Amino acid sequence: MVFVFWHFMYRDIGRFSADDERLASFDANALAAFSPGAPHGRAHVVHFWNPDCACNRFNRAHTLSIMEDYRPLGVTFSVAVTHSRHQESALQRFPQAKEVIVAADIDNTSSPASAVFDALGQLVYFGPYSEGAFCADDDGTPVELMLDELLNTGHATPG
Repeated sequence: MVFVFWHFMYRDIGRFSADDERLASFDANALAAFSPGAPHGRAHVVHFWNPDCACNRFNRAHTLSIMEDYRPLGVTFSVAVTHSRHQESALQRFPQAKEVIVAADIDNTSSPASAVFDALGQLVYFGPYSEGAFCADDDGTPVELMLDELLNTGHATPG
């Protein structure tokens, strides 16, 4: 019985990046292309979405909630997908997003993930939406903390 519980609860858990070497040598400038909102002087969030990732079924409501809460405050949103065939589906699932970006080179990054840019286009956060094994959607996740800091002070300490 314990094995069955373990199998269903933990089978989809994995590292944020399957390539630890790539993560260790990560260049934040590589994500600059994902920040179309920055020239407009607004914070910008890119939601990395892969429909084949099991965790997305739990995260969608939380992602939509973030978009609905922060878009009226001037934050812009984009969705990055791994293949052009996912563009239409992403637009339907995330109607608050300004655009959908095809980024085939993000296949090794865990999904759902997010990149938060400040108003100058500087990356202040890149990683999962929550810390923990269960795709938690409670308040105070890294994305919300970074956005709150950006909106309240105009800058954020990269995390």
